[in-house]
Amino acid sequence: MIRTRKIAEQGFTLLELMASMIAAIFVIMAALLMSRNSMSAFVDETHLSNTQLNARVGLDALAADIARSGYMASPNIAIDPNVCPRPAGVMLQSVFYETGASVKAMTPATGQASPPTASYNQPQALLPDRITIGANFSTSDAYLVSAVDSTGANVCSGTAVVLQAPSANNTAAARLLAMVSDTGDGLTNAFPAGRLLRLQSQLGASQYVLLSATAPIATVSTNNRIVLCIQGTIPYSTSGKNDPSENCGAQGFCEGCLANTVNMMRYSVASLASNTNYQWAYPDSGTAGDAIKYDLIREEMNNTGAVIAGSSFIVAEYVVDMGFAFSVDTSAALQPGGPQWLDPVVTAYTWGGNANKLIAADVTAGATTSQPQRIRSVFVRMTTRTRDADRTSMVGNGGMFLNRYLIPVGTTNTGQYARTRSLTQEVALLNLRGIRW
Repeated sequence: MIRTRKIAEQGFTLLELMASMIAAIFVIMAALLMSRNSMSAFVDETHLSNTQLNARVGLDALAADIARSGYMASPNIAIDPNVCPRPAGVMLQSVFYETGASVKAMTPATGQASPPTASYNQPQALLPDRITIGANFSTSDAYLVSAVDSTGANVCSGTAVVLQAPSANNTAAARLLAMVSDTGDGLTNAFPAGRLLRLQSQLGASQYVLLSATAPIATVSTNNRIVLCIQGTIPYSTSGKNDPSENCGAQGFCEGCLANTVNMMRYSVASLASNTNYQWAYPDSGTAGDAIKYDLIREEMNNTGAVIAGSSFIVAEYVVDMGFAFSVDTSAALQPGGPQWLDPVVTAYTWGGNANKLIAADVTAGATTSQPQRIRSVFVRMTTRTRDADRTSMVGNGGMFLNRYLIPVGTTNTGQYARTRSLTQEVALLNLRGIRW
């Protein structure tokens, strides 16, 4: 008889399978949780890196413009001894500082919360400063004048300033004409409508007139001479026109004078939500962080201090605070007949100090303490935030540096906090060095 052996069937019991499945579920859940936390941390740090980059981009752009202060322009048109005749009601200075003035420019669109205040972001009260810089931002060239023609040179309805034609000794005009030929808008960039035009005479005196606000503004004549149309007349000073002892006016038809435009650029923390060209930057619906979005805005001002239409644009997004302080040459002014050099005494003003406001106040207001020509450097502080709130509470008191920024719910002071980054930089005003009047 043949015997057979029954081989036992091998496998897992139902209980074992269930236990292993439960264990696997716990392992997978732990892995998913770790992955989600890692992804969340990665996203948070990416947002923070973008915030840091945004602050750096904004600060670099602002610092570059501040460094240009007073370039080919009067740093204080009210008392500049080289400005003659002195125009009335023209605002021009190297630095115009308004403490806490950006809040006034914050005009939220419908549905947006009010500007950030102390109630939203205790213990720091967010009152961003505003600064305006006077310089030639259009070009680095000054152009030789051929003549000032009160009849308009057959082009303008009023006075015309005719520039000299290009030559071996007049390469600036050649560069300008080449730019016109290449881009077709070189004249518009170099001589924008309604801007100040500085005419510097052979005697070194500067006078300021306005370019025409309507066409024609600047044209190229048949003999390659650029004709600039001026509002009104050029106010020559009769007493000093031919007297080298008086630094005023111009000789003849101003042949050999130098001409360049002058601009006033203002930086503020504001919202352009009401500007139809920037609605893409302020969505009608979105996160709570977008509902109270403010940015670093650059815009050009006219000679009376009003914003020139179409000149506003966003430099950096999600900017929540900005401040300035100055270092100033406080030494005595050089007097005629006295020593021509005195060791300067440079004083650094503190952040938030009233002295900053006084030294860079509006020179057209007649304030005797306003001496922007004496500023030697500008300290800049800028704070940006992340778009989304990712923290639930405020952290300490950072003094002048905001640690976190509350994203409020509606107009209440409740909500979550976005992280912030603050950067500071000192900018030297090299165009103002040596000015001791």
